Amino acid sequence: MAKAGTKLADVQRVLSHPVALAQCSNFFLMHPDIEAVAAYDTAGAAKDVSKSAVAGIAAIAAQTAASLYGLEIIAHDVQDRADNQTRFFVLGHCSGWSPS
Repeated sequence: MAKAGTKLADVQRVLSHPVALAQCSNFFLMHPDIEAVAAYDTAGAAKDVSKSAVAGIAAIAAQTAASLYGLEIIAHDVQDRADNQTRFFVLGHCSGWSPS
């Protein structure tokens, strides 16, 4: 995703979380002139692109982020695997619980 009017051929740098960038390695192999730049998170990368005055930058993030930050999707399905997913675990301390 990028600012309105940006074409894929204009993109020089793509920002995203390192895991998202790794999940799109084939895209970067097919576009060796595009630099992958690590960001703290995918939505934050989209926000950074929307606020930047620098031309030629884009982000890899969820479609929702494009809508939220007024960006256009300029390339679809850039992930290596169609069934790509990121899983999260929530860990916390639970008082009063003991294993049976």
